[in-house]
Amino acid sequence: MPPIDFLLYSPTYQQKVNVPARKRRELAMRFMKDDYHFARGSALAAIEEARSKGLPASPSSLNADRILYCELDQYLKGDEHARNKVLEHARAFPMWYPYEAVRRAIEWLAQDGIHSWDDVQDRKTKAESIAPEDVLVLTEAAAAEPEPETIFIAFPIAEYTKERDAFVAHMARASAFLSELTDRIGAQAEESRGLRRRIYELERQARKIRIAPSLAEEGIDPGPLEGAVRLAERAEKIARLPQRSTFYRGNTMAYSDPFVREFLILSDPDKNQVVDHLALLADYGKDYQSLETKRPEIKLPHTPPKSWYSRASDRLRFTWKLLRDEIIVYALIPRGDIYKK
Repeated sequence: MPPIDFLLYSPTYQQKVNVPARKRRELAMRFMKDDYHFARGSALAAIEEARSKGLPASPSSLNADRILYCELDQYLKGDEHARNKVLEHARAFPMWYPYEAVRRAIEWLAQDGIHSWDDVQDRKTKAESIAPEDVLVLTEAAAAEPEPETIFIAFPIAEYTKERDAFVAHMARASAFLSELTDRIGAQAEESRGLRRRIYELERQARKIRIAPSLAEEGIDPGPLEGAVRLAERAEKIARLPQRSTFYRGNTMAYSDPFVREFLILSDPDKNQVVDHLALLADYGKDYQSLETKRPEIKLPHTPPKSWYSRASDRLRFTWKLLRDEIIVYALIPRGDIYKK
């Protein structure tokens, strides 16, 4: 049996989270084990079924769902000290989506009075105890309420006019404020773009300083790989590619020019497969079974020694290397070329 989806018993969660995300998590729950982890290969099956139903799903989103349920499970199992520890851990990563979701979910559970698994079981028991005849009574009671026309006829016309005029004036003030706010946002957005360009340039220079020595030690000219330090400059074109690895301690994902050039000319189905398999590497590591990660037996284009290659799609493999604080993806290579002597 799938584990209990305790978030179903939080009215605040049901109100705050959009329907597609809730449905994706309910679907993913069917593929999880009792400890809220995915069995081997089940995450991809969950992604395929979610996408077939028009729900937004990717390895990253399902990994975020897994982290959410695992952290909340520990929160509900623990005493006050353990719960505070989970909450502090979530607050330590305010810009990382999975733990931001954990923090908000804990606040919503607290608003609904859910602090432990005993509280969840009480809510579950109450939900299961509602009899069909009770639902029927509520429906009949709702049908017996007076029609809206009766209410409006009984309402004094003078009071209605007063309320209407106050509402119109309020909407006019709100519209003026919204217009002013839009102008402010536009000005701040322009300022933000300038700051982002400056940050990107600083990151580019910093990353070049980190990458070039490691390549030089291996006898590789860093020039052809300079695109790896310009990821931010091409963010709009390759924004779908994973940019950080949850499995490898939050390491940055960097992409070389040869890889980006090959990626941009792929068909959309091939792009989707490449993005999904890179996300598997980022979220589950090189030993994930469907990646088929191995060391190359021959020298591969644009790839330094001691690199790895992993499955990118049915006909492609990507080469990569794990450094101390980042993962560099070097090239996309046809599967047949991996084995050529």
